[in-house]
Amino acid sequence: MIRSNISSILYEFIKTVGMNFDHFKTFDKNEVFIRNELYTRTTGEILKYEKGNSQVISKSETFVKSDILWLNSENYFNRQSKKFKIFQECLSEIKSDLHLEHNKAIKQLNALIQFLLFKNEEKLTDRRISEILTVFLNDLNNIAPLWKIKLWIDGIWLNDEQIIVSSDFIIRRPQSSDLEHTQKTLLQEYTSKFENYSCIIEIFEKFENSLQINEYLGKLIQSLNLYNLGNISIKRREYIPNSILTSCLSPYTSSEFSTLKYEIKKDESENLKSFLDFMIEYFPEKNWQKKPPHVLNPIYIGIERYYEAIKNNSTIENKITTTITAFEALLLKANERSELSHKLSQRVSYLSRYFNDPPIRIYNTMKRAYEVRSTYIHGSMLPHNQRKDLQDVHVQIIKILRRTLLLFIDLSNKMTKDDLITKLDNSIIDPNAHTKLSQEINKLSLLNITAQNTGFLNR
Repeated sequence: MIRSNISSILYEFIKTVGMNFDHFKTFDKNEVFIRNELYTRTTGEILKYEKGNSQVISKSETFVKSDILWLNSENYFNRQSKKFKIFQECLSEIKSDLHLEHNKAIKQLNALIQFLLFKNEEKLTDRRISEILTVFLNDLNNIAPLWKIKLWIDGIWLNDEQIIVSSDFIIRRPQSSDLEHTQKTLLQEYTSKFENYSCIIEIFEKFENSLQINEYLGKLIQSLNLYNLGNISIKRREYIPNSILTSCLSPYTSSEFSTLKYEIKKDESENLKSFLDFMIEYFPEKNWQKKPPHVLNPIYIGIERYYEAIKNNSTIENKITTTITAFEALLLKANERSELSHKLSQRVSYLSRYFNDPPIRIYNTMKRAYEVRSTYIHGSMLPHNQRKDLQDVHVQIIKILRRTLLLFIDLSNKMTKDDLITKLDNSIIDPNAHTKLSQEINKLSLLNITAQNTGFLNR
């Protein structure tokens, strides 16, 4: 841990730079390389927003901006330290307390100078100096910074202007300012269409690095795909850390288009927060598939196939087949070999009674989906006159799969998959078994907090 006396030395360091901006912006030959770059700034105005679809007018303009590339930061630091004694004092303290090499300590102090000269637009009042000092000390102590994460989302829409899920998680409608984008013209890869932004998500959270952020966001999107029936995609993203030594990131953009969308309302905020907290904790770490077969959770397989089935880059037969394989991972035992279509359809139709769906209708829909799956995996496609209902079949079974997954996830800490299947089979023919299972299902938290969009009946 850095000793407290370095705080006063760094305070004087920051104050010195702030009082001598013009001097520190003067560079010797070969210390920096300044080049003019052509940038493109795109702006837009939202004329109308309805159910996540926006009418937008946009325009682009090019301008020239000077970029500074540091060539010899050590020479710059040594030159400045001859005039300002505080430079060497800071360097000595940082090297001593952190056991850093000379060049690395200079690099960190130069990062602070660059922040003060080029990234800090506020006047250096005493309060502002204290804020910068705190951030820099956190950086030196390797304390995870607070990140402002901004996501341009397709797949969720709002009637309300914004929904405050928590103090550090906000979902809001897009504004015209969200459409602005600036980047080097020669590297222009930004191709997302403005009208595809159905909402903006802003998150304020501490992460050690961008890898942690990406893993968190992967779980977040999976959770939102399960909260309601939607194919949620991140169209554009931006990560801004409250840090001086950690860089701001604007990772890749996506051209994926969401066909399954849903609305989130203000009165859902508490349930949504509870759901996200639970699911983000529940989801496994990355590359869970590489674990030994005996420890793999069949629910993870079901979730993965659910996610594949709601994507847009496959035929309708493939989506239906993928959905059925997700059901098979959940509702068929490993040693079952006969009457698979009947057993699967029967078990799914039994569960439908908890969601106010007529079991016979669900049974017939599952049988139809299984026929499509069987035809497809044997290398055939249905003729045109037998394809009219496929889109509706897919939507119906993906809805059923989503709520089945929620039920399995909620019960996973109480019983194994095979135990649940046994209880389902017993409940179909035994009223007492049905009563006992119903009592367990009615207590499930995920089904209760998503009842608004699953139709779950707690009775």
